Amino acid sequence: MYIDKKYINMLSPNLEQFSWKKDNLATCRCPICGDSKKNANKRRGYFYLKKGNFFFKCYNCNYGCNVYNFMEKIAPHYCKEYSLEKFQDNPISGRKRRPVTTPKTIVPQAKKKVIEHIDGLESVLSLSKDHPCIQYIENRKIPKSKWNRLYYTDDFSVIAKKIDPNTSKLLKEARLVLPIIATDGSLVGVQGRKIDDGYSPKYITIKAEGYSDRLWFGLKDVDTNKKCFVVEGPIDSLFLSNAVAMIGLDAIDAMPEKLLKCKEVVFVFDNEPRNPDVVRVYEKTLEMGLNVCIWPDKIKDKDINDMSKSIEPKIIEDIITQNTYHGPAGLLALAKWSRCRARNRNYGK
Repeated sequence: MYIDKKYINMLSPNLEQFSWKKDNLATCRCPICGDSKKNANKRRGYFYLKKGNFFFKCYNCNYGCNVYNFMEKIAPHYCKEYSLEKFQDNPISGRKRRPVTTPKTIVPQAKKKVIEHIDGLESVLSLSKDHPCIQYIENRKIPKSKWNRLYYTDDFSVIAKKIDPNTSKLLKEARLVLPIIATDGSLVGVQGRKIDDGYSPKYITIKAEGYSDRLWFGLKDVDTNKKCFVVEGPIDSLFLSNAVAMIGLDAIDAMPEKLLKCKEVVFVFDNEPRNPDVVRVYEKTLEMGLNVCIWPDKIKDKDINDMSKSIEPKIIEDIITQNTYHGPAGLLALAKWSRCRARNRNYGK
């Protein structure tokens, strides 16, 4: 991180309107596309930190790369020096490569079985119409075109142990199973959704043994040539045409490379303007220079699944597109969104 930041600062005199917004976030006018031709003050190029390294992304032309590739285009004369300092000991200055924290040792394993071959799982397509899992899916109005991505088990504790043998003992209970597949096609986790009433957690997520990256549901099937929607829950993602779900909101700090290649990415969080933790996530995402949907006041439902009970998925996508913001305009819309709902709540007292 230190070396990346050093070279970004060395490049900064050649970058129009460059400034650091935070220690891990800088912005400038994009030198690749020239940025806005109408507004000379618009800055849509961003340097952001991911897993200890800085990357560049332009939200005008969607160009993205690491610091080395950025330098190759802007200042190639720095590339050799950067490589020496970043990737090996520097024989000129005597500088040794900065020590890197050694990650936990992960024993290489064979690729996990494909989801269809795990004993104890059934595709929901094979279940009878009166099966409790089918009734649950139909009540949630999950599109039938997405049923091929859903599975069922009558004992999720067994499935959890097969994914990660170190999993703590779980209750024997039936669950809808949503497999989490990496871009290489390997099974890296599962999420089990309770389909009946009870006191156990609604969702249980199990990460495959030895897998250390963040989990993203639907990542393998994303079309990078289209707009991609990023939502909070796997079930919500099934209602949109090209979507992934973060498993945990902190996943935003480690966006997978495939998402950075998408034509456009829009983050679609739950509609909870009264929840300060949710509002902070909106704010953080906008400050990172990312696109965010800020729901219009007419939408009262909490999430996309709830909305789908009265609104067609295509119309939901149109609402998201019409209410997508980024940068300062997004922060203004966010302030209005969160304050507006708070006022309405107070008036009702």
